[in-house]
Amino acid sequence: MKKLATLAVMTALLVFAGAGFVRAASFVIPHIVEKSGLVANNVPFTFDTTIFADYVAGQADVGGTNTGATIEVFLYNNNTGAFLVRNGQNVCDGSTHVCQFNLGGANNRKASIRIEDLILAVDPGFNATVLAYGILTVGGDSANVAMQGFVTNSHTNAFDVAVFGFAPVPIAAAAN
Repeated sequence: MKKLATLAVMTALLVFAGAGFVRAASFVIPHIVEKSGLVANNVPFTFDTTIFADYVAGQADVGGTNTGATIEVFLYNNNTGAFLVRNGQNVCDGSTHVCQFNLGGANNRKASIRIEDLILAVDPGFNATVLAYGILTVGGDSANVAMQGFVTNSHTNAFDVAVFGFAPVPIAAAAN
């Protein structure tokens, strides 16, 4: 039932975006791999997924009105399509656990969104591997938000790593 409700909400979002009612850019991260522990803390055999977002309006040579933008993250279980659940709670579902990042102004131009931090917020004892996918919605001045993601895999230590970079994939709305 939740899967059907999630599908209905996402369909409505795409329909309204196509009709011009929603003024947000939407992106998908098709593969999120996260294993407890951080590569930066020298934890071997772990995966970290991080999304970096920069708000560039108002910077030299960029222009723009510097009105700010908001990024909201939604995480889904790779196998079921339902919201990602840890410790009996939804992770980044937009209602009970909101994962929102506000960008704009001189001191708040960038965000490092570590998926493990989002999971730890609802499951402080997180000690597992998660395969998921995510949806990002960027509201406000979305045209001036640049995003890039990385999955880092440590092997024996923090100096023995493999890195995969990716750009979140825009979800195109139907033409009017």
